Amino acid sequence: MVLIQHLCYKRNYKSYIFFEPYKLYKFILAFRIQLIINLYSLITFLLIRLHNTYNPSYELIWFQLLFFSGSYTVFIISYMNLYGLK
Repeated sequence: MVLIQHLCYKRNYKSYIFFEPYKLYKFILAFRIQLIINLYSLITFLLIRLHNTYNPSYELIWFQLLFFSGSYTVFIISYMNLYGLK
């Protein structure tokens, strides 16, 4: 949190540069959650493809792709909340 405040405040005037520290903290948290979800969905997608080489289950593949794209939607919404574009 101290690093985030250091990044968000000017040294001389202690004023906001562009956004508030708690919004940046929430954005970094959402970014970490999004990376974890993407890694999980990518690993499970590859495991499904390796396990079902000859007869893949396309329902599971589509579910993984939708889960992967849904995590990007959460990331874009958190990005919009950070810059006040909501």
